[in-house]
Amino acid sequence: MAADEMLLFDVELSYQTDLNRGTLPDELRQAFKKNKIVLSRNVKVSIETEDSEWLIVDKDDDRIYTVKRAEDRLNIYDDEIAYKKEQALFCWQDALEHQQKGEFSDAIGLYLKSIEIYPTAEAHTYLGWTYSMIGRGEDAIEECRKAIRVDPDFGNPYNDIGAYLIEMGEYDAAIPWLEQATRAPRYEPRAYPHMNLGRVWEHRFEWDKAMACYKRALYEMPDYDAAFIALRRLKAKLN
Repeated sequence: MAADEMLLFDVELSYQTDLNRGTLPDELRQAFKKNKIVLSRNVKVSIETEDSEWLIVDKDDDRIYTVKRAEDRLNIYDDEIAYKKEQALFCWQDALEHQQKGEFSDAIGLYLKSIEIYPTAEAHTYLGWTYSMIGRGEDAIEECRKAIRVDPDFGNPYNDIGAYLIEMGEYDAAIPWLEQATRAPRYEPRAYPHMNLGRVWEHRFEWDKAMACYKRALYEMPDYDAAFIALRRLKAKLN
C-alpha cells in the first residue's frame, strides 16, 4: 500500500467484471454506503490495469477511491493524492490551451495553480516554455531545473534548457544538457535534442558531428522537416 493511500474496506472479487466495463455495480455502491461513504450519482470508473486496479472518481464530492485486487478480494482505498493529480492535470490541460492561443498570462496562472495542487515535471517544463515565449529565458531555465528535481527521468526539460541556452548564444553550455536529454529514460520523440546538438556542432564548425546529429534526428522522426532541411543545407555547404 502506498503511503498516500488509506485502506477503507474490502469486497468480494466478483465486482471486477463490472469495473472492467467501466461501470459501478449497485452492490459495490451499497458496500460503500455500509462503510459510511455515500457516493453521488456523478461517479466515473476508469481502468488503470485491467483485472487488477481501477479508480472510482466521485466528481460531485471531489474524491477518488482506488480499487486494487489482492488475491481473492478487492481492497478499496481512499486516494487523496490521485485526486490532486487529476485536478493538477486538468489545470495543466487548460493552461496548454491558453498557451496555444497566445494567452500567456492566463496560461502562466494555470500552470502555477497546477503546480500548487500537485507539482509535476510537465507543469514546470511547460511553464518554462511559456516564460521563454515572452522573453523570460532565465525564468524558463529555472522552471526546467525545478522539473528535473521533480522527475530526473523526464527528458523534455534537459532539451529545453539546451535550446534556451542556444537562443542566448551559450552553445557550449548547452551540450551537456542536450546529451542528457538524448539519454533520458522518459522522453519521446528524441529527435529534438539530436537536432539541437546538430545546431551546436554546426555553429562550432564540426561538420561531421552536426551531420550525424541531423541524421539521427531524422532516424528518430522521419518526417522532421527541420532536420531534413538542416541536413540538406549542410550537405550543400560542404559540396
